[in-house]
Amino acid sequence: MAEAVEDRTGIERARLLATLGGSLVHEVANRIGALTALVEAFGPSLPANEQRELESVAASTRASLSLLRRVVQLLDRGARSVAPTSLVTAVREAAALLARHAQRQSGATIAVHADGDPIVRADSGELLQVLATALLFVQRHGHGGPIDVIVHGATTVRPRASVRMVTTGDATAYGALATALAGDVQSCVPGLLAAVGGTDAMVFAVAMLRRWGGDLRAEAGLRRECALAIELPELR
Repeated sequence: MAEAVEDRTGIERARLLATLGGSLVHEVANRIGALTALVEAFGPSLPANEQRELESVAASTRASLSLLRRVVQLLDRGARSVAPTSLVTAVREAAALLARHAQRQSGATIAVHADGDPIVRADSGELLQVLATALLFVQRHGHGGPIDVIVHGATTVRPRASVRMVTTGDATAYGALATALAGDVQSCVPGLLAAVGGTDAMVFAVAMLRRWGGDLRAEAGLRRECALAIELPELR
């Protein structure tokens, strides 16, 4: 009973934060619009170095607004809407969301490489959460090296679209996750919780992927190269 109340409290807190965040996005967007208008109106009359500084401030503010919008999207637990979704767009959004965090926490950089733009069927907000969860695992269990996120469309050899997140990492952690992923969602929950340090975000990610007809794989290769591979059916 206590756990159910705690879960419900967390959901309501997320809804409140999403509502407040949506209002904040609206306010910031209005101010960015005003700032952009000022840049366009007065920028040409300023010295070149001041123009560059003003444009840099405006660009940085727009980037911060984009980041805030992504956070609000993650917090918003409204009605689910499973629909055709660009996998590359979702991957780029997740990478942008976590880029600064990864840089601050471990010095890691995130680079996205796309081979085409596969379309998958998923809820865009939940897909963003799944991708962010996977990227956090890769960052936390990496050695601070670059993280390459590679998106492939389906082929005759690979029947599903895929996202591979590759870096040098802790092979033990990836091995534990791979073992946990071997069973169905219910049976692998204890192993998943142990592999990711007791948080249920990875359980959610695996459940969502399998609900959409996809899956998650953990790979530990030679020279400490490790990867998480997300696979989803591609719409044709």
